[in-house]
Parts: sequence; structure tokens; C-alpha cells
Amino acid sequence: MMERSSAMGMIGMGAAALALALGCGSGDTDAPERSMVPTQPSSQQSAAPSASNRPPVIDRVVLRPARPMPGETVEAVVEATDPDGDALRLSYSWSVNRRSAGTGPTLTGHPLGKDDRIEVTVVASDGFAESLSVKKSTRVENQAPEMAGVAIHPTEGVLPGDELTALVDAKDADEESLRYTYAWLVNGDETREKGRTFSTEELKRGDKVSVRVSARDADETSRPMTSPGVEISNSPPEIGSIPRAQQDGDTFRYQFEAADPDGDRSLRWSLNEAPTGMSIDPVMGVAMWKPSESQAGTQTIEVQVTDQAGDGSKLRFEVTVSSIEKPIEQPPASPSRY
Repeated sequence: MMERSSAMGMIGMGAAALALALGCGSGDTDAPERSMVPTQPSSQQSAAPSASNRPPVIDRVVLRPARPMPGETVEAVVEATDPDGDALRLSYSWSVNRRSAGTGPTLTGHPLGKDDRIEVTVVASDGFAESLSVKKSTRVENQAPEMAGVAIHPTEGVLPGDELTALVDAKDADEESLRYTYAWLVNGDETREKGRTFSTEELKRGDKVSVRVSARDADETSRPMTSPGVEISNSPPEIGSIPRAQQDGDTFRYQFEAADPDGDRSLRWSLNEAPTGMSIDPVMGVAMWKPSESQAGTQTIEVQVTDQAGDGSKLRFEVTVSSIEKPIEQPPASPSRY
């Protein structure tokens, strides 16, 4: 009997040596394939562990994205191996700010806010033994503000000296208060003005104004956005006060004067309303009138001046005429633009 047992032992050792030789005959020395997703044990796997079963090993856990933004879905990507080549099953346990937040390979349906701490604990099982748990954590990143729109008010009819105001629409996913930085540009060149409003006092007709704005929360600044340009409009000439009538015999002379903010020199004068016989030099702005006896009483005069762009101002006033005295000026209404 002793000899038979020894033979059986030798047969067993020979079978083991043959199995080892067959395993090495392919020349493949790679480690067992890593499991990236949960798998179930195969139907052929033994229902009970062998005495030599070894537990799985989790090699790496990666969170994607590594720096999540508020509202994003976070996924745990796991690399695990089993020394015995057994199929693996992975279990996940998520927490947000140390409070349970679900299971599964992804963290979904949980509102994430700035600075929230996310942690996942992963365990691998081959059906017989479990790996050591591995934890991976991260924090929710601050989300930079976003510019939605920038405009200037008013957009039309802006004259030199008018004040412009920047209108800004911005949003912050973290609902933090925002501060704005303004840079005003004239004809594409940045000026020294950095406030929300801008004076066009030193500008002239045809200049184009825009504003570039960025928003900042406590940590980050948005990408800047530039508004559409606003063009400075033409300024009409302005008529001075009513000139004193100069008498030359029985003819009266009025010298009207006007100034143009844009520096236009080719101004043109005309009479919108005047007593019969009055005329005005369109270039010089000199009105001449020789009243007749039938024109005694109150007469209305309205003079206007126009620049090259067709914009102008007008002045309306009245004079009183006696039969022998010169006209007497009356206080007029303020000059008006048209």
C-alpha cells in the first residue's frame, strides 16, 4: 500500500508539471486582463472557493472629470485584476460632503455646488473574496461667469457731450455676486475711461464708441465681450441771440450768427417766416428789410441755419413796427433744433 500511494503522488506531480509546461508553451507572460467594468462570475466558476483562492486587487480609480463643474455627471473608472483570473464584480458607494449619494459607476441626480466634496469607495469581488476598498475624492470647481450680452445706451442720436451707459447681461452658475470691468474704445483704440458711463465731450461727428466688459466672481473672470459700436451723430449749428437791428436810412439790417459744434463752416441761412420784403443772404446770414407803412404793427420772423449734413436750428421772434420808428425786438422763444 505504501508503494501505491507513492506512485499516485508521483502521477499527481507529473500532471502538475504537465499543466505548467502547457501553460508556458504559448510564450504569453502578460498579467491577467484588467476589468474596467463590473462583471459577474461565469457559470462554470466553482460555487466554493479553493483553498488557494486569492482576493482581487483594485489597481486604480479615476474620476472623470477630474475637476467637475456644478451640474456635471461624475464617473468612476476602475482598473482591477484578479490573481486567479476570476470574473469580477465592482461595487460603488458615493458621498457628497460626507453624506450618502448613491451607488453605481456614475454620480447622477445629485445637485452639485461649488466646493462640494465628492468621494467614491470601490470594492471588487470575485464571488469568493473581496479586495481592499479604494477611495477617490475631488471637489467641485468654481465655474467662471459668462457674458451674455453688452450694449450701449443710447444707440442713436448721440451728440458730442452726451453721456453713454454700458448695459451688461452676465450670469454665474454658482450664483455669486459679480463685479464688472469696463474698457471704453473710440475708433478701436482703448481710452482711459474705466467706469460704467462714458462722456463724449471730446468726440466729434463720425467717431465710433464701443465698450468691452468682463465679469468676475470671487475666483475667476469671464471672457470679455465687446458691444456693437455707437456712432457720434452730427450736431446742428446753434444760433446766437437776436441781433440788434442796424438802421441805414429806411432799411433795417440784421446780422445773424451761429456756431457749429462739429466745426462746419459751410452754413446756410434761410427765412422760414418773415414780413414781405425781408431777405437774407444764405451765406453771410445778413437779413435786410425795408418796412412799408402797411406793415405797421407786430411782425413775426423765423430764421434757420443748416449745416452740410442737413441738420439745423431755427429762431423765432417778433418785432413791432410803427409808422416812422424802427422795429423793436421782443424776447423770442429759445432756439430749437430740427
